[in-house]
Amino acid sequence: MKRVVALLSGGMESLVVAALVDDAGHKGHGVFIDYGQRARKQEQDAVERICREYAFNLEVVHLTLPFLGSHALLRDTSISYKYEAARAMGLKCPKPVKGSVAHVVPFRNFMFLGIAASFASTVAAQEVWTGFDFVSGGGATWDQSPGFTDKVNETFGAAHERPRLITPLQGKTKTGTARLGETLSVDWGLSWSCYNDFRRACGICGNCHARKNAFIEAGAFDPTRYCTADFLRNEWPN
Repeated sequence: MKRVVALLSGGMESLVVAALVDDAGHKGHGVFIDYGQRARKQEQDAVERICREYAFNLEVVHLTLPFLGSHALLRDTSISYKYEAARAMGLKCPKPVKGSVAHVVPFRNFMFLGIAASFASTVAAQEVWTGFDFVSGGGATWDQSPGFTDKVNETFGAAHERPRLITPLQGKTKTGTARLGETLSVDWGLSWSCYNDFRRACGICGNCHARKNAFIEAGAFDPTRYCTADFLRNEWPN
């Protein structure tokens, strides 16, 4: 049985990658990285559910990256997102924090892959799987591109150990991932896509929008409970 390390963040892609590892008959070892992201608790909870579903071992890695504190995935901008959600529903709520930053953490994937490869050597795993879903276009993330992953594999090969990086979703849109997940009969309720740390997915961040659209286009059911006007009224009763 081949041993595989799956780099998981708890989203749709992570869930489908875990299902593919299981479907191939491999022994999965999940790795989740807490680097201070706002939704780390929700993401880790999702990864734990996914690993239980597919009988993966799970390694949780905690990173302290204070120099990245100004980036949107780490910075506490939750009030801004709640404000935007509430305003869209005509509700009153606290004023948002000022300013915004892009949802990009520089070299995040490069750091994460290095950690996953290092862990792979400790469990004798031959491969590292991840849910990169690069599709060329204006919204493309270049550190998920085939050129990037090819260079990562070259770098792995130059090191003492050589796990191979496998990206089974590369070239798929999120809609394509949703369709693939349907063929694998995944339980979408195990996953968490929202950038924010609300008790429900916000429904308005970029990841929530992408998730909603993917399920609509795939003709699949999304069990996610998003923020509603009633939910926000309970958040801000006045």
